[in-house]
Amino acid sequence: MKSIRRQLFIILTILPVLVLTAWIYNRKENLAHFEPTWESLSKKEIPQWLKDAKFGIYAHWGVYSIGIGPAWTEKHLYNPEYKKGELLKKFEELVGGSLKDGKGYKDLVPFFKAENYDPVAWAELVKKSEAKFAGFSISHHDGFGLWDSEVYEWNAGKMGPKRDLYGDFVNELRKQGIRVYATSHMYRTFNWMCPPQKYVEQAKKESWDVVDPRYSKFYPNRLNGGSEEEFYKLWNLKIREVIDKYHPDLFWFDGGKFKEKNNCLETFAYYFNQAAQRGQEVYIANKLPTSRVFNFPANFGIYNFEHGRDRPVMVDRIWMDDINITGKGWGYTGYEGARPSKEIIINLIDNVSRGGGLIVSLAPRLDGTIPEEQQKTLLETGEWLRTNGEAIFGTTQWFFRSDETPEETAKKYIYKYSNVKPNTRWNYEKMPEGSLRYTQKGDVVYFLTLGIPKEKVLVAKRFAGRYKLFYGKIVNIELLGYTGALEWERLDDGLHVVLPEKLPNNKALAFKVTLQK
Repeated sequence: MKSIRRQLFIILTILPVLVLTAWIYNRKENLAHFEPTWESLSKKEIPQWLKDAKFGIYAHWGVYSIGIGPAWTEKHLYNPEYKKGELLKKFEELVGGSLKDGKGYKDLVPFFKAENYDPVAWAELVKKSEAKFAGFSISHHDGFGLWDSEVYEWNAGKMGPKRDLYGDFVNELRKQGIRVYATSHMYRTFNWMCPPQKYVEQAKKESWDVVDPRYSKFYPNRLNGGSEEEFYKLWNLKIREVIDKYHPDLFWFDGGKFKEKNNCLETFAYYFNQAAQRGQEVYIANKLPTSRVFNFPANFGIYNFEHGRDRPVMVDRIWMDDINITGKGWGYTGYEGARPSKEIIINLIDNVSRGGGLIVSLAPRLDGTIPEEQQKTLLETGEWLRTNGEAIFGTTQWFFRSDETPEETAKKYIYKYSNVKPNTRWNYEKMPEGSLRYTQKGDVVYFLTLGIPKEKVLVAKRFAGRYKLFYGKIVNIELLGYTGALEWERLDDGLHVVLPEKLPNNKALAFKVTLQK
């Protein structure tokens, strides 16, 4: 009798737990289910980690990093007039043949060995930079994959390095506690490598490899019998393979008519649903290309502006700029220089004050080493962030972005840079040294200087006495990285802060203002 009672007691105790577990699981399943429609996918909320991250790192690296031309060497190679044939001449010297000999971009693949690639060192560098997510381009427009793929042969796992370059980096990033980022530029690969119209007949006559059907998987275009439909089928298989093997936290896509074709919906729904079942918060970036029309519907994804191109003063959604670290192009071209860390920091501060963030793209050498100047920039940026990061990470916009109105900002810092298209960019060089930007975190407001003020007394106009009733009394003011007490006074024209003789850094200052609760 006691045995029966004991069994009954166990059943009655465990059964509710099992029922509750099943209910939670089923509810999770239901909540996690996204349909392959923009309406359904747009209901995916931006993960909190991404809102807080603000700063990320990636890289343009691949066959094109050979250093004989720009990142899109593959495209210009089949234009004999590009830079008066200079690129083609360098190519012929390198591979020992010409286009009419059947030589082409594919013959550069053996040069891409990544023999000095050290994913541990890469991940440690990212960690020291204080970036919160990182990765690199899994494939540029050339279509050569940097992961070990089983769905097509033109990848680093099967030729060239014969190594899972992306997978090795992902493993090391996760050991460092860094979120994983994947960028894909291969939606533009179809018809990317084609000779200009005036050279099509010559290409056919001389049997250039780009018009050879044998290479239609690597050079998918209409001249070699490539099918656009088959290309997009394979594109989806590639993306799903990356999703399944590496579980990236953030996916970014470059170019292409995603909205018009809608052939990415099944894969995007798959990405969201698979991640939700693992309890992983993932998301997708929504880039604004040169067409000035976002890749995806306006209510989907985190907005991305290349070099801040066409970004308005006020953006109604979480966003990030992506910039190259060299200022000379996206891939390694032989240039060893890099933007100074101060430029990166100022860009980051201004973006964060406006509700955005910054992603910086590295340009590694063909062998997998990162140029010293690029490393120096990241290390110095990280050093600044370790002291001042609390004014950046996890912050939100305050009532004010700067001491200027949006109209003044637009007039001063946004300019047209192209006569062909009405594209605009932000001119950070025109932002006065020491001008202020504001961020917020709870009851704390930070104001940061873009560079180092020339004056001994800094005036934060947005803390003027007339705003006192608007956001309350100031309890305390600190200069991050400085241990001494500050001399300050709140007057009608602003908050006056006397700068200490010895400043904590020579890049930018961050002041922490605690307000009365």
